[in-house]
Amino acid sequence: MEKLNYNDIKLKFINEEYNFTELIKEGISFDEEGMCYYDTNDIDSYIEKVKNSFVVFGIFNNQELIGISMIGQIDNLDPDKFAISINIKKEYRGKKIGSLCLPMVVDSAFSLCGAKTIHICARKDNIPSNKIIKNMKFKLYSGYKDDEYFITKNGEKLEQNQYMLDYEDYIYNK
Repeated sequence: MEKLNYNDIKLKFINEEYNFTELIKEGISFDEEGMCYYDTNDIDSYIEKVKNSFVVFGIFNNQELIGISMIGQIDNLDPDKFAISINIKKEYRGKKIGSLCLPMVVDSAFSLCGAKTIHICARKDNIPSNKIIKNMKFKLYSGYKDDEYFITKNGEKLEQNQYMLDYEDYIYNK
């Protein structure tokens, strides 16, 4: 892999123009442990759910898809509450792509989606992700998901930290 030029890293809205289904499948494959779709073993039904319920961005290095980010409502009863996720291709991890993209995804969740609160989870043992999330002023919050673990596609339980960011805190700290 050649040296990264951070000016070449772009977040692009994914729709049918980009062959949504194939890019989502590719992006999900970046999550080797299957944690981003742990609630189903059926990738196709998960992709349909994503298509109908989430705003999806591809993270591109020039024309290469190197990551995927999703923004979606958590609860139909609270339309102001959104969850975000970012999956980065293994060979691009540890290269500050998350630090570059998380602010853009948070901005999009608040400005494009009208979120009042944003929630995100990270494995407890993923120190870099937890650090990036805390640097964005997210606060630890345990009420976003009922479970305290990520469940991998192999059934392994991995402890997670749950975080929340209120719009007011975001604006104040910006």
